[in-house]
Amino acid sequence: MMRSTKHQWKTLLFYLFASFLTSIFVTPEAIDSISACQTIKNDESIVSAGGTFELGFFSPENSEYRFLGIWYTNIYSSVVWVANRETPLTDSSGVLKLEDGILTLLNQSNNIIWSSRMKIGRIVEGIDLYISSWKSIDDPSQGNFTLEIDSSGLQVILKQGMAVKARSGMWNGLGFSGMPIMKPNTLYNFTYISNQREKYFTYELLNKSVISKMVLDESGKMELFTWNDLARNWIGFSVVPMDKCDAYALCGVNGICSLSNSQTCGCLNRFIPTNWETDWRSGCARIMSLDCQKGDGFIKVFQHQIA
Repeated sequence: MMRSTKHQWKTLLFYLFASFLTSIFVTPEAIDSISACQTIKNDESIVSAGGTFELGFFSPENSEYRFLGIWYTNIYSSVVWVANRETPLTDSSGVLKLEDGILTLLNQSNNIIWSSRMKIGRIVEGIDLYISSWKSIDDPSQGNFTLEIDSSGLQVILKQGMAVKARSGMWNGLGFSGMPIMKPNTLYNFTYISNQREKYFTYELLNKSVISKMVLDESGKMELFTWNDLARNWIGFSVVPMDKCDAYALCGVNGICSLSNSQTCGCLNRFIPTNWETDWRSGCARIMSLDCQKGDGFIKVFQHQIA
């Protein structure tokens, strides 16, 4: 679910993939491994040593295409990584092989349609990873939405194509402001790393027995889930955007978005709407020119996020 861009980004999915491959190839004799003489075919799969993840072929809901992926074992709708998301298999002839330490996926014509040699992102200086949505629930190819770290490395941005749809506040040392999910909790530990070589954000589970996934869906909604084994269902922990005020620059320059007022957009003190009859995003303009000699200055504005 990731593609390389200009900015560093590490996600749960990348670590799941790396952890899974480590577990299935470190111990050649284990039942969770394949050797150079073995293959994985359409109706076969292997399970990680801890029994958490399974690698094999699957078809999304209402799709006849076949994909090589990793999912949580015995959990419905839990795919966390897809190899050939842009080159689906049109039948059940796919074969996964291990040759010279490289995984290769072959189609019915014996052509390589994916291999672990292909770059799925870069985690060295100047090269980054981002999360992209599926095109639809039936199609894991890259969709219209991406979640990434901006060029400064200090905020998370949700984009639809090249257009910014939502963004977090800046990193404040504890989390990204304006994102309630970043508040201290008993499930997740959030970390931001910034040095000369890389800038990235990641998180880890405080309780390793908890099963979690982060999903950027085809509508542009990013949601963090935990698995409820008793109910056999995914439970939403947090979602972005949370409400209409999370939309990027909804009320324009010098505008204020409010969920409690009958009118969503308002203006800062001493500002008036520019043209809200047709477009809130036109923002607000000063009633009078700024004059510091007549007492104009700064005032405190509490609990507001700058768009």
